[in-house]
Amino acid sequence: MIDFAWSEFLFIAFIALIFIGPKELPTVLRYIGRMVGKARAFTKEFSSQLDLETHINPEGDDQNPKTSADPKIVPFQPSKDQKP
Repeated sequence: MIDFAWSEFLFIAFIALIFIGPKELPTVLRYIGRMVGKARAFTKEFSSQLDLETHINPEGDDQNPKTSADPKIVPFQPSKDQKP
């Protein structure tokens, strides 16, 4: 995670105030906050999905019934007369 000191944060805020202006600064900060929130939600969802998909118990069986193969579904196998 990025670590900012207070002096660095104040410097960035001062530069943003100069370039963006006091009228638009709250709008820009709100937009940045929303984007950071969406990025955090995306990474949390990705991480939880990855953990769910890769978690295998010691016997080698999936603990997630949604990811285990359906015995009724047979993988596609081309016939012998078809050329690849």
